[in-house]
Amino acid sequence: MKLKLALISAFAALSVGAARADQDNDAITRFGLAGHWAVRCGEQPGPQNPHRFFVASPIGSPMEQIAGGDPSGNGGVLLLSKVHILSADQIAYTTVIAGTLFNIMLTKNGNKHRTMDVVSAAGQAITSHGILMATGVETFWLERCSD
Repeated sequence: MKLKLALISAFAALSVGAARADQDNDAITRFGLAGHWAVRCGEQPGPQNPHRFFVASPIGSPMEQIAGGDPSGNGGVLLLSKVHILSADQIAYTTVIAGTLFNIMLTKNGNKHRTMDVVSAAGQAITSHGILMATGVETFWLERCSD
């Protein structure tokens, strides 16, 4: 009986995780974030021209890959969770960057988006209102690339 209960509990936990990933992937798609984004699409990625790829995964959590200017320490691939559409022009999610959990909020304007807020789970703001706290520089607007 205990083994049966443990198996049922494990299956329920997996089902909830899969349902959450489906909701997260759906939010990425509905918001229009899935795809390739860059400061200048026709140019190579680099620190002043990061390319971001958002993917709604059919088998797990949505992902973001960063080419150029990668802060993650994860080879540029981030798993996104707790994705919420806040409004027609704002979406929020959590991800782990270099071993630290962050809450991230993006805003979009037409075919462009930018990072507005990046705050660690401990409350440390890396980006606030579209400004990098360490430098005072505005975050980049990235445009949707046609590929």
